[in-house]
Amino acid sequence: MSDLKTIKKRILRENRIEQILEAMGCEYINERGNRVEAQLPAQFQSDNKRSLQVKLNENLTTSIRSRPDFKTPRGDDIFTAVSYILHNKRGAEEYRKDLPQAKKFVCDTLGWKEYLKGGKGRLAKKDHTAPLKAIIQGKKRRREI
Repeated sequence: MSDLKTIKKRILRENRIEQILEAMGCEYINERGNRVEAQLPAQFQSDNKRSLQVKLNENLTTSIRSRPDFKTPRGDDIFTAVSYILHNKRGAEEYRKDLPQAKKFVCDTLGWKEYLKGGKGRLAKKDHTAPLKAIIQGKKRRREI
């Protein structure tokens, strides 16, 4: 999970917050000043078009103004919002346990497979000679006299 900060920085740098919010089902997504605002998905029955707010800072600090049960002691970010909205998680402990699934959702949505395999933000190395090694190991060696 050490690459969460890297993912957040890349989201901010490439301006992909709107794409994540749209994939979560949020509506009326607007960028205002130093934050992106949106209305919660229909299942929350919220008519507040500025209820979900993601600040354009390094941590992508997120707040849901119409939901008091969204608060956590460590501060909320885009991954916490994914856990809250999509996976119906409540409380700091549930957010922490759901972090890998939230990360997977964000990376799948943005097409960033390199953060899901091999860790540290790199692609897992593929051994292109593996089929040849299998053939060589299976071959009987002749002894020369």
